Amino acid sequence: MWTVAFSNSNDLGYAQFPDASGLPGLDFNGGNANTDGVVSGYSVFGSKNHPDGSTFTLDGTYNLGRTMTHEVGHWVGLRHIWGDTTCGDDFCGDTPVHHKANYGCPQTILDCNSVGFEMVQNYMDYTDDSCMNIFTQNQKDRIRVIMDNAARRSSLKTSTKANAITLFANDAEVKIEAANYKVDTQNATCVTPPASNKRVALYNRGTSTLTSVSLNYNINSGTNQTYVWTGSLAPNKSVIATLPNTLAYGTLNVNFVTTNIGTDQRTSNNAASATFTSPALPTNYTVSTYTFTLQQDFFGSETTWSLKNSAGIPLYSGGPYTDEDTLPAIITENWTLASNQCYTFTIDDSVGDGICCGTDNGDGYYNIKSTDGSITIQSGSNFGYVDTKSFTNNTLTTNEFETSNDIYLYPNPTKGTLNISVPSNFGLPNSYAISNVLGQKISQKEVSKEADLTVNTAALSNGIYFITIVKQDQKRTLRFIKE
Repeated sequence: MWTVAFSNSNDLGYAQFPDASGLPGLDFNGGNANTDGVVSGYSVFGSKNHPDGSTFTLDGTYNLGRTMTHEVGHWVGLRHIWGDTTCGDDFCGDTPVHHKANYGCPQTILDCNSVGFEMVQNYMDYTDDSCMNIFTQNQKDRIRVIMDNAARRSSLKTSTKANAITLFANDAEVKIEAANYKVDTQNATCVTPPASNKRVALYNRGTSTLTSVSLNYNINSGTNQTYVWTGSLAPNKSVIATLPNTLAYGTLNVNFVTTNIGTDQRTSNNAASATFTSPALPTNYTVSTYTFTLQQDFFGSETTWSLKNSAGIPLYSGGPYTDEDTLPAIITENWTLASNQCYTFTIDDSVGDGICCGTDNGDGYYNIKSTDGSITIQSGSNFGYVDTKSFTNNTLTTNEFETSNDIYLYPNPTKGTLNISVPSNFGLPNSYAISNVLGQKISQKEVSKEADLTVNTAALSNGIYFITIVKQDQKRTLRFIKE
C-alpha cells in the first residue's frame, strides 16, 4: 500500500489488477511486480476511528477507510459495479446492473433491468464511505478464485512476512539507495556523466544503539575499500552513508565488517549490491527537419511534453490537453532544428500510466521522424510517469577523433568489465581491437550498438593491454591494465 499526495485533488486512489487470473473482465497481464499494489490519497487513507483520535488530515466524506477497501477490491479482481460503461458487466451475477457510478448516498435508483434497485452500498461503487457496507457472495467467490490462482496473490497464503522475527542486540542492515543509481531522465544530456559517489542506507534492526559501522565495498569485484560510519543510530532507525570515493559505473558490492558492539548477530542482511549504469548516449543523425506526431489517450489533461536544446531551452512543447470520451485528433508538428546540437524530448503523464492502453484509456503513441519518413528516432506509449529520449544531428567530421581527450576507458585498472567512452558527437566507432604489449592482436569486435562498448576482460591474464578504437579512417589507441 502507498499513501500519497495526488497533484489532482479529485483523485482518491487506484490499484493494479492481478495477473493470470483466468477470470473474465481481467487482462492476462495486470502489470509489473514492482508496481503491484494499491494507492490512496493521504486525506482518505485510514479511518477516523484511529485509537489516538487523529482525524485532522482525513476528508470527512471518506474517513472510514472505504477508499482502500475499494482499491483492494480491484487488487483481488473486482471490477466497478457499473462495469465501467452504461449498464455494463462487473462479472458478478448477484449484483444489480448499474447505469453508472453513484456518488453521495442515494436512496432508490432503479437498476438497468427495472427489476430492483442499484446497490449503492457496494464497496465497488463510488458512493461515500458512510454508505458502503457490502461485498456480495459472487464478489467474494471471485476474490477466492484470485487468491487461489493469481500467482502473486496465491503466494500470500504461505507468506511468513508477517511473522515476528527474533530480535538481537546487534543487528545492522545495509541497503543501497535505489534512487541513487537510477538514470536522471528529467535531465538527460548528450554527454555521459561522470560516475558519482554512491549512497547506502544503514538500518539498526537490533535493540542496542549503533555508534559505528565499518563497511567493505568495491566496484565490479575490484579492490576492496573500507568506510567507517560514525554517529548514533537508535533501534528501528536508519541513516544514509555516502561512500567517500568517486566510483565508476558497474556493480557496487557492500557488506558489513564490524559494528561498535562486535560481531553482527544476523548475517542475512549484511550485504547488498546494485548496478550503476551509465545513461545511454543519444542516437546521432545528420538530418535537421523532423515531424513530431502525438496520438493522445482519453486523458489529455495528464499529458505534457517538451523538446529542449543542449542549453535546456524549450523549443517546442504541448499540453496539458482536454480529456475526451474518444481518441482525439492526432497532433502533427514539423520541427526544423539547428545542426550540431543535442536535443532532449520528454513526455510526462501525471498519473503514471503513459498514454495507453486498452478500452478504458485509449491507445496513444508518439513518434519523431525525419520529414521524408526514412528514420524514426523514438516512439512509445506505455512509459509510466515520464519518457525521455535524446538525439543529436551533428554534422561534425571525425578529424578530432585521434586527439580527443574525451575518449577514455573506465574503470582502469579493471578486474572484469571495461567500458569505452566515446562522445556522442563522433557517433559510434566502427570497431575496436585489443592487443598485448608485444603488439599481438588478441581480439577484435565490430561496433553496432552502445552495448558493444562494454568489454568483458575475464579471459585476459593480468597485465598491460592496448585497445585501438577505429572510426572511419581515424584510430585512437588507449592503454589499460587488467588486474
